[in-house]
Amino acid sequence: MISEKKTYNIASIPGDGIGIEVIAAALEVLQTLISTLRTFDIKFEHIPWGSAYYKANGKFVDDDVLGIIRKFDACLFGAVGDPGTCR
Repeated sequence: MISEKKTYNIASIPGDGIGIEVIAAALEVLQTLISTLRTFDIKFEHIPWGSAYYKANGKFVDDDVLGIIRKFDACLFGAVGDPGTCR
């Protein structure tokens, strides 16, 4: 019997600064794990929240942040905190 691989839906939120680098490295590790184990897949959706989103929209996250996140199996969050937005 061949079982179908489970696909996990992950929200990827790099945020700002070091968060972008941390998420990029984490995604690379996860892709290696996926290709090595071949027992599951991950579908990543990048969510543009953080200081750049704040500068464009006047808020750090969408008004429906909980509704958006709830549709995912997990969330991979980097870091948010551009010192320029706090002044």
